[in-house]
Amino acid sequence: MTYKTRLKLRFEVKETQLGVISLRLRSMRLGNLPLRWAVVLTSEIFDVEEIINEALTGVGEFDKNHLAFNIDLKKLLDKDSDFIISLLQFAKENDLLQLGVVPDKDKYILGGKINIEKLRLEDIPVTLTDDKKIKHQDELESMIENRIMANLFTKGNQIDLSEKDMQKIIDFTVMGELETTDEYIYKSELYEDYELYVYQLYSTVTDKLILNIPIKVGRGYNFFNTCIQFELSLKPRGNDLILFVENTYIQNVPVNKDVVNMLFDNFESDLTTLVNEAIVIENFFESFIENGVTIQEIVITEGKMSFIYNGFSVNETLTEILDTIDIPEINYIIEDILDNIDNEEKLLEMSDELVNNFNDLDDTEQKLIMDIIKENMDTIPEFGDRLGEKDFEKYK
Repeated sequence: MTYKTRLKLRFEVKETQLGVISLRLRSMRLGNLPLRWAVVLTSEIFDVEEIINEALTGVGEFDKNHLAFNIDLKKLLDKDSDFIISLLQFAKENDLLQLGVVPDKDKYILGGKINIEKLRLEDIPVTLTDDKKIKHQDELESMIENRIMANLFTKGNQIDLSEKDMQKIIDFTVMGELETTDEYIYKSELYEDYELYVYQLYSTVTDKLILNIPIKVGRGYNFFNTCIQFELSLKPRGNDLILFVENTYIQNVPVNKDVVNMLFDNFESDLTTLVNEAIVIENFFESFIENGVTIQEIVITEGKMSFIYNGFSVNETLTEILDTIDIPEINYIIEDILDNIDNEEKLLEMSDELVNNFNDLDDTEQKLIMDIIKENMDTIPEFGDRLGEKDFEKYK
């Protein structure tokens, strides 16, 4: 004679620590027998502990005293578990993580789910095309010199670099002379058959300077776009400009830099340095100093960065240039600038023309003009050590 019955188990799912799921037995029935009787009787028929531990081999263990078993996700991940656990930590800290019984299409499964919608970037932005990029160091120096000349005759005490200017400078500093023939600049295997694509970085200037790095993660035809963001502060150090990472985000959600470190672990560029510490733009201020400008302060405002220096009288300097030199293509523009000194819109147009004409002069003529400008500058001490040797030591 054969009897049939049913063993029914009901568990409560909890996360006891990061990456460890605990399933605590809340009800157990053998046929119509309640929990305690079912445990006693079932234990006489089956070795429940042995059966469960055998099923959990390598991933968890059964606690018979509390009628619970724990599953350690780290043991399930045979490689890159540190990255997954860091990712889980990030998701948990930002209320993006759900562990336990989660929906999976038309059924429910035991596992974890990260709400990635909060991190989604709808479209990878189109940034600098190759023909707009700075390709060589002399191009960078020439661009800075042009901005100095344009601002000297309109501002008198500050030099402004636009968001687009900073984008070109940072792109060249981080990416160097890397040719980007594909739509992406870097590709690697992230985990098992999941792939990571890194796209053209770009900077934005609001009340902060943000370096944005769009990425795409996924496999097959299922990919997800998001953006790594570094909030940067800038400090002068001698002739160099230093970019410090103040905060790191994934699509505006704060993230520990360890997660980003693991993402870009094999990325061969100065970006790795940026993630870990800071980036030094060498000789950034050399062109400033050569033109008699010593920066006292860097101010970030909406859409631009202003490099402040002890100013000079624009009127007096331009008048002296008119009285001293005889270069028609320069003199007529200076006269127009003096006539429109209070009209900022016209000044910007004329300063661009002045810079273009100045660049067409030979070295001797350029030196005549720059000598007059330097003589009118206040005598200002060099940068000195703004950071201090101790603070800067690790960025050498």
